[in-house]
Amino acid sequence: MARKKETRKKRTNTVSYFDYSLLAVLIFLSCFGLVMLYSTSAYSALVSYGDSMHYFKRQILFCIVGFIGMYIVMKIDYHVYIKWAKPIYFFSVFMMLLVKTPLGKEVNGAKRWIKLPFDQQLQPSEIAKIAVILFIPVLICKMGKEIKTLRGIGQVLLWGGFSAACVLFLTDNLSTAIIVMGISCIMVFVVHPKTKPFIAI
Repeated sequence: MARKKETRKKRTNTVSYFDYSLLAVLIFLSCFGLVMLYSTSAYSALVSYGDSMHYFKRQILFCIVGFIGMYIVMKIDYHVYIKWAKPIYFFSVFMMLLVKTPLGKEVNGAKRWIKLPFDQQLQPSEIAKIAVILFIPVLICKMGKEIKTLRGIGQVLLWGGFSAACVLFLTDNLSTAIIVMGISCIMVFVVHPKTKPFIAI
């Protein structure tokens, strides 16, 4: 009972921190992106759909859904993601496999999307980015001091490389594959005590 009271006191005494500057930057980038999207797509949207704001309205909807999702994720204790990191990683690979099925959608000669209801589409390689960001840190934490060895680094880069290879060969997206592999390399760089080998590379 005493332990329970102590844990309750600790929970009540904890100060919640919210990064308002990061939120402000995020809102600014979203608004800036919307303005750029409208300026570049107004004419093509008018020709294709008879509404110059077609893509603009669609992107606003995604921004609203994104901010709602961000709020929900913010309320979840990040320790919960440790349990789901590996399943999310394999789920991202499964989603990329769907691009090669009849559910895959080709746009401008590239087949990188999955068809969704209401004439929407999803790019599974974006899920791969989130999956690697979640899974690689969990993998590094479980390794402990082993991450300092060549074997540990190789294991981490193998998982990151596999996801990057899936992005490249399943969704034909070189730029995102480089980003996914880059995320893995940067995480190894952050935790590794030696910086000279990375500078040399």
